[in-house]
Amino acid sequence: MASGVAINEAVVKTFDEMKLRHTTRYFTCAIDMEKGEIVVDKTVAASKEDNQATYEEFIGTLSPKESRYCIYDLNYTLKDGGERSKLLFITWNPDGASIKQKMTYSSSKAELKKKLNGVADDIQATDFDEIEYETVYNKCSACGTK
Repeated sequence: MASGVAINEAVVKTFDEMKLRHTTRYFTCAIDMEKGEIVVDKTVAASKEDNQATYEEFIGTLSPKESRYCIYDLNYTLKDGGERSKLLFITWNPDGASIKQKMTYSSSKAELKKKLNGVADDIQATDFDEIEYETVYNKCSACGTK
């Protein structure tokens, strides 16, 4: 807790449920400045229909002025047809967020990530280009090869 921000138990519980049961497609976490803790902000259930459009909807929920931690269960297909699933930890720290908010999110990230055992990839983004689907897919799959 280097930043002085605690992690609400619901965050770890939501992540574990997502990791084990794959019933959640993604969830976002915010820092509640009044309580001094990281809390679950939004949860979206997984469905059989999830695809690139679902990822684009997720991106649409992010504000250009508010930081968030996001955990996304990304399903994708390799060039050879193989199916993969990876849990992504996305730190959304947009340029439009306040300096205080950006610093608090940056300093709290390591402690949160330690609690979320099983994350495959870590993505840090300050603008939407850094988290568009193709960019994330290429990073996670080594351009469709793994």
